[in-house]
Order: sequence, then C-alpha cells, then structure tokens
Amino acid sequence: MSVKNFVAAALLAGSVLAASAPATAVTTAFANFNTLTSASNIYWKNGNNANTSKNGQVYTISAGNSTVPGATIVSFNFLVGGLPQAVRAEFTLFGTTTNTAAQTVGTCPGPTCFLIQANITGSFTFTAKAASGGSQTIGAYTIPDGTNLLSATNYTGALIAGVRGGSSAAFTGTDPVGGSITYVSAPMFNLDFTNTTARDFSITLGSIGQASGTPIGFNAKAYNAAPTAALTTFRASANGTFGSEPSPSVPEPATWALFVAGFGMVGFQVRRRRQLASVAG
Repeated sequence: MSVKNFVAAALLAGSVLAASAPATAVTTAFANFNTLTSASNIYWKNGNNANTSKNGQVYTISAGNSTVPGATIVSFNFLVGGLPQAVRAEFTLFGTTTNTAAQTVGTCPGPTCFLIQANITGSFTFTAKAASGGSQTIGAYTIPDGTNLLSATNYTGALIAGVRGGSSAAFTGTDPVGGSITYVSAPMFNLDFTNTTARDFSITLGSIGQASGTPIGFNAKAYNAAPTAALTTFRASANGTFGSEPSPSVPEPATWALFVAGFGMVGFQVRRRRQLASVAG
C-alpha cells in the first residue's frame, strides 16, 4: 500500500474507531511540553536550497533565526503519579527522511488538500536545565541539571502532516502502528514502560513561517500538481504531548509508604535477631 493510500485509510479508520471504541482503547498522555518563547524552535530543512530534494531534516534550534541544530528551552510536565511539572528543560530533537517526496491526501488544490511527509527517523531528549544552573527543587524532587526527563533514542516511521499552504502542522509518531518508539526516563521518576503496548507522540508545529527565503506556509515543490520533493524548508514553534497505552506505571504514594514500612520492618527484624544472638552467646 502506498503512503498516500495508507494515510487516507488510517484517517478514515481513526474517525470510525474514535466514534465506536471505548475510552480505554485510546492512549493516555503521560507528559507534555510547552515552549517558553514565541520564537521558532523547530526547523525543517529540505535537502537543497532549491527545495527540490527528496531528502530532509527536522531539528530543534536554539534561537529563532538559527538554521543549525541546537537545544531549545521548554517547560516539561509529567502528567502521572504526582511527578513534577513545570521542569525547565533543554529539548533536543533530530530526524531525517531519505528519498521520500511529500504526498497529498484530500482534494487538491483546495482547503482540504493535506501534505504528508513520511518515513522520518530520529531521536529526541528532554534534560533538566535550571535557569541558574545546578538543580531544580519541585515538590519532593530535587532534579540535577542533565537528568533525563524523557527521551526516545530511536523513533521510526514518524510523519509531518498539515494543510497545504497552512500555518500549522502535526509531527507525529506511533508504535507499533506505522513505526517504533522506545521511551526512557531517569530512574528517579520510576516510570516503567515495560508493559505499554502502544506509545505515541504528537508535536504541534505552529506559526510556520519563512525560512531561507522560502514562501510562508506549509508546502512542497510540485510539478503537474503532485509533490516531487520533500517539504519546503520552514521554521515553526513546537509544543507536544507523549502518550502510551496503558500509561507507564508509577508507584502511588500509598505504595511507597508500604515499601518504606516494609524496609523498616526488615531492618527491625535484622536488628532483633542480632540482639538475641548476642544475648544467647
């Protein structure tokens, strides 16, 4: 099945499932992030300056006028298990696609003409970065700089989709349908993805605008109305959400209390046995 037909079928199936499936069938958001500035923090770069290449890269940038990969500062939020929110973090993302022209779905030209850039592979990471350096204390958590809040060391099969000529798009990945995602988080947060049967991410690309002299808007070079190249170079501002089914398990506070009490009882029994052995000796 071609990418175009696969995406069209997926969109149709998704609308049917959304109307008929129980709430438990959808993934649960366990984390998200928000940009801290109105400046662009994501850059999509076509493989050549003429925007005629079928190759492309997507990556974070450290400043709105940058054209090279870098880290951008965001606010990262855990949404499960009482884990910390509003953690200041460095967000780094990189992805590539090779020999893959964008494709259209819907009625083109027109307001329902969608562009799909498929076959994007890469990685991303969120690492803690305090404003003054050192660490951040949020609730019961002291988070040193460099702590891995969340990362995906290798995602595959991601895509960018949006209305042709529009000012926004979605950068999404799903596992196992369409690709793969493996999430990792620092041990201090006790997020366990072992039993998750589905993982996804959805990054909204807003305020898509001019980059390297290209027209403003979400587009791709086309001949005879069909795209013959990867997406045209653009800048965007990114916010995103990460989910899984089920949500990654996190020990509840009551569970932690039982763990602590259990460890205390073990320690008491060990000390008691030593005391009895000393008296008997």
